[in-house]
Order: sequence, then structure tokens, then C-alpha cells
Amino acid sequence: MSLYSERFGFIFVMNPRTGCTATAEVLTSKLGAHYVPGEDRLDEKGRILVQKKHTSLRELQEHNILTSDQISQAFKFVTIRNPFDSLYSLWAKKKVDYVKLSDDPNSFVNRLPGYREDMDFIQTASFSEWIRHRYGKEKRQSSVNLKYITGVNMTLRFETLQQDFSRALRAFGADAELEIPLINKTAGRQGHYREQYDPAARTLVEQAFKRELDLTGYGF
Repeated sequence: MSLYSERFGFIFVMNPRTGCTATAEVLTSKLGAHYVPGEDRLDEKGRILVQKKHTSLRELQEHNILTSDQISQAFKFVTIRNPFDSLYSLWAKKKVDYVKLSDDPNSFVNRLPGYREDMDFIQTASFSEWIRHRYGKEKRQSSVNLKYITGVNMTLRFETLQQDFSRALRAFGADAELEIPLINKTAGRQGHYREQYDPAARTLVEQAFKRELDLTGYGF
């Protein structure tokens, strides 16, 4: 899912674990933006093909959710987050926050291929063990942000979200000072992300996310 506003001519791409839910709350309640698509798009086996909450600009066009003209003419922006921090939040959500969804066959945790299996592994694995399990075998480049930032006009950093959000409001012509609320905080997080990495896990992430780290300027 992304947000679209005909009035202000913007698309807000919702990148996971970047404060996008709270940002979307402001954009819908104060500026009248609406979600696209309104529900998950499923394949013939009932698995999620396009998520109702997190979609890229490419997915919006390829699945005829928005037209190419609507996308090209819109002001497109997205929130991003340090991959080291984002990965720790993902582990914490899978270990604690999303466990309550495990028994719901219609939940995304059971409809995204491989998601439930990864959650099950995490229940008995430390964060660094999970990083080694996930990135220690295949030496391919990974990302948490690149899928969502491709084609956008502006990126808002999670670390300076309120300041950057105000900049985005001015860019698409909203004459307002709107405050982003605290919503969807990760319950499973404990302490700063740097405290969770052992040296081996840090090195694996530096290698697997090198392209993204170089592009975004993030680091440990």
C-alpha cells in the first residue's frame, strides 16, 4: 500500500519500519490522501502478490494500481532507515510483535512466502544468529530501502523524520505544519541496535548491504 492524493498530487511510498504508518495517519486524516491498493493483491494460491501496506512505485504501475501518467506527474516521496537499525526492528517484530498473528491463516505472516518459517527460526535464535543464518551463506547484495526509493523525488530519513516531513509538505504545496504521532512502536526492541550486533554480524551486514549503505550514506 502507498498513499495517493489527487488534491496535492503526491504519492507516499510506505517503506516498512520507517515510521510510515504514523506518517500515513497524518496524510490521510489531515490531507485526505487515500491508500492504494485498498487490499492485498493475491496470486492463484492465495499468497500475497502485492501488499496492501508496502508497495513500490514499480508494483503500483505493473499491477495497474495507478496509471503511468498518475505516477509520472505526482510528487513521490518515501521514508528510509539505516539498514543496521531496520534489520534489528524486523527481528524484534518477528520475535515478539507478530507472534500473536501466527494462528491467523489470513494474516500476512502466513501469506508471505517464507515469512512464517523465518519467524519460527527467530523464536530460538539471537539477533546475531539470525543475521548469520540469513546473510552468512549467500554472498549476494541485499537491501531494505532500495525497492522503495527507486523513482522517488524525495527521501525522508527516519532519524530526522519530523524535520524532513515538514520539508516534503512544503514541496508538494501543503500550507500546514503537521506533527507525526508515535504509532506502531516495535514492542520487541531492547536498547540501541548497535548493542545487538557482534563483530561477525556487523561484517555480514556491511558486505550484504554495501551498495545500499554507499548509496544512502548510512553506516554502523
